[in-house]
Amino acid sequence: LQGEGSDKWREVVNAKVGDKVEWRVWFKNAGTTQLNDVKVVDNLPSFTKVIPGSVKLFNSNYPFPNGFVYPDSAVQNDGKQINVGIGAYLPGSDAYVVFTTEILDAEELECGVHQIANVAFATPKDLGTINDSARVTITGKNEAECAEKKCPVPGKEHLPANSPDCKQEEVPEELPQTGAGGLI
Repeated sequence: LQGEGSDKWREVVNAKVGDKVEWRVWFKNAGTTQLNDVKVVDNLPSFTKVIPGSVKLFNSNYPFPNGFVYPDSAVQNDGKQINVGIGAYLPGSDAYVVFTTEILDAEELECGVHQIANVAFATPKDLGTINDSARVTITGKNEAECAEKKCPVPGKEHLPANSPDCKQEEVPEELPQTGAGGLI
């Protein structure tokens, strides 16, 4: 994830609704044989969507700053998945797939702090998959109004009012009968 400054990448960043978040998936052939037909798949977390035209490949054939811009067909599942072929890699060579998402507006993001995780997968032909992850901490969009929207149930004030856990525990009118059923 891109942090503050174009050269600072992080495993965790902070964002708000409407912010753009740039993701970088790094693949490196750390083995001793060439890896062919490497695919990178990234199923994006909730509350994000890929910005069309932002998916790029950077490697020795497509160097920074221009790289190779993938067509919009690289973005699948209504903007929720990146699925690209990145080619073949000799031992020690590497590549970066970089793309930008937007943090979407959602009722669940109105109050509080929410952490989402993104996991990307790289799979060379006829070999197993490797993966790595990064996280975004999203701050609610209406923090000033959130105090009014807190759960009114005593002991659960830390929850939003729309949380399924924001409900009063039902207290039975009569205790359940246990043990012996009568007096001797």
